[in-house]
Parts: sequence; C-alpha cells; structure tokens
Amino acid sequence: MLQKYKQGKSLEKKCITDTIGLVALDKLGNIAAGVSTSGCVFKMEGRVGDTPLPGSGLYADNQSGAACCTGDGDQIMKFCPSFHVALLMKKGHTAQEACTEVVAFIKERLRDNVFQMGIIAMDMMGSCGAAGLIENWTDVKTKMTYNGFPYCMQTEDCNCVQVKIAGMQ
Repeated sequence: MLQKYKQGKSLEKKCITDTIGLVALDKLGNIAAGVSTSGCVFKMEGRVGDTPLPGSGLYADNQSGAACCTGDGDQIMKFCPSFHVALLMKKGHTAQEACTEVVAFIKERLRDNVFQMGIIAMDMMGSCGAAGLIENWTDVKTKMTYNGFPYCMQTEDCNCVQVKIAGMQ
C-alpha cells in the first residue's frame, strides 16, 4: 500500500479517523477527562498525537473543570486548547464561554488556514460547553451530515443521552 501511495496512485481510505472524548464529574466533585483516537494510515512510526498530551487533547483539574479536543491533532498540539479552556474556567468563564473564546483565539491566529477541531468542556458545577472549527461532519455509519460537530450529554437529572451540535465559530 505504501508503494502505491509513493507512486501517486489513489488509495482507498483504510481507516476512519475520529476521536472519542469524554468528561465526567462525580458526586464527590472529582472531574476527569478521557480521550481515545483511531489514528490514521501512513503516520510516522512512533509519532505521538495530541490525544495523550495533557493540555492538548485533554485536560482535567478539580479547581476548574475539564476539556477534550477532536480534530487535526498535529495542529491542535500547537495551541494546547484543553488547558486553555480549563484556565479560562478557573478564571470564572463558563464552559461555553471558555470553548468559544479558545476557538475564536485559534481562528484569529490562523486567519484563513483553519483546521478541523472541536472542543467539549465541563466546569465544576457540571455545566457543559462546546465549540469548533468544523463546518460540517458526516457520520460514516448513518451518512447523516451535521452542520458543526455533534456531541452527547447525559446528566444525573436526565436519564437520557442528549445529542447537541456545536456549530462552527
């Protein structure tokens, strides 16, 4: 397959890349973030993306809250957005305000070179936020296209999973 790639021949995509991130707040007031990524073909051996790097792909702090990112990990690493969101929440921003401000900061710095990224966050009160640089996202299984990126929430008050959409900022 690598030979075909080097020869410039088109390849069928052999992996579906996507990140699953979650943030959880327990009854004792402890918050955690977890992220899993599927990776992609032709990555350099040994390459580490944003997912395992605290502050980039995820960050959690019992004094502020937690955040997770999805998107182009090589670009995400340049901004440490999960840490930035947590820092803003520590300074009094809501989870939504923090996500929106971080995405606006990245968009301003990049101007026209925007990459795909989504952020979800939760503050220590259990309030959630999300923002992104993703214009639309298509579910490969259902073929449904969303304007923005979808994320799910479940709270103790609601015994159901709520699907929400974070539109492009």
